[in-house]
Amino acid sequence: LPVTRFELADAVDAFRFMQQAKHTGKIVLTNPDAIDISANGTYLVTGGTRGIGFEVARHLAERGAGHVVIVGRRPPEPSDERLTFLQADVADRDALARVIDIIHRDHPPLRGIVHAAGVIDDGIVTQQTAERFARVLAPKVSGARHLDELTANDPLDFFVMFSSLAGVFGSAGQSAYAAANAWLDAFAGARRASGRAATTIAWSAWAEAGMAAGNDRIGERLSIEEGLAMFDRALRSGAANLAVMPRQKRAAVTAPQPQLAIKRSLIDRLREAVIADRPRMLTGEIAVLAARVLPVDAARLTDLRRPLNALGLDSLMAVELPNASGAALERPLPATLLFDHPSIEALAAFIETNVAPELFARAGSEWEEVDRMSEEEAERSLLAELDQAGY
Repeated sequence: LPVTRFELADAVDAFRFMQQAKHTGKIVLTNPDAIDISANGTYLVTGGTRGIGFEVARHLAERGAGHVVIVGRRPPEPSDERLTFLQADVADRDALARVIDIIHRDHPPLRGIVHAAGVIDDGIVTQQTAERFARVLAPKVSGARHLDELTANDPLDFFVMFSSLAGVFGSAGQSAYAAANAWLDAFAGARRASGRAATTIAWSAWAEAGMAAGNDRIGERLSIEEGLAMFDRALRSGAANLAVMPRQKRAAVTAPQPQLAIKRSLIDRLREAVIADRPRMLTGEIAVLAARVLPVDAARLTDLRRPLNALGLDSLMAVELPNASGAALERPLPATLLFDHPSIEALAAFIETNVAPELFARAGSEWEEVDRMSEEEAERSLLAELDQAGY
């Protein structure tokens, strides 16, 4: 898609341009005054042999970095002659210490670090083990601690750790990954409190790079070009914790903070609806949420009694749908709910009876009669009663 660029100083014009719907593709704010990258410095990128880390390492080289050292357990694919590869597992302190020693001995002063290493091992909480959890935490948590200790005497311009929106908003099936990223966000604050550089960037998914590049269930993504522009802006921002997401997900670079809900929640809409309409509204909302979670077109969700596992529901989706439904209702739902109530109709019936019975209970024949009225009939009836009462 085409990209329309505005400098950060022209942000008002950019938003006005977007408001007028004159563009196609993306609108990107750029910052020409990003932090200086030195031709006489060395920049270390962990996890830099693949994915987002590799793209950022090449970006640093293109911006004039004198030496860019990438660290990983395997050589980069493809290679880039501008990058120096040193093999190490960042979770192994001794192996990483050898890398830092080589940089100190053979390269110009270390000026910046990008800690982009990470692994995922998705699974619902009941399937987690201490070993699986530790495997996910090791590269991010142990790697960050080792880098912190081994470069304590290096006057760094930046120490950037790649976090994830999973650590900000949570993500179904990624409890370990969310915890690792949330730890990085907190660690950045601890480093800055001691007077040292630290920034975390909580990324949303990138389109052509990163762990989620092949996940077709993720919608709007950052292009590599957008991501690198946001990386530059993050360096310039001076903030400790930042979140980056596509504009359609209330994007740009912002400090994570509560968002105002412009659309009324499902629970509010149910309360405002007549009781007779509430079951239909609830079932319809769950069908909409199911269509977002399942790998099928919404048109195939016509049979509300059909078990969702027949439409491709897996264990992660079975957690994601109750979570989404519970969030819409502002009430927690059991994570295993779909195992006992596997269809849209069964899930809605459970919610009506066990989660929000007060919203669906009828208070007697008088209210049932009102429920059957149209809005115009109900208004006329109310006005007549008020007139009769002398109001």
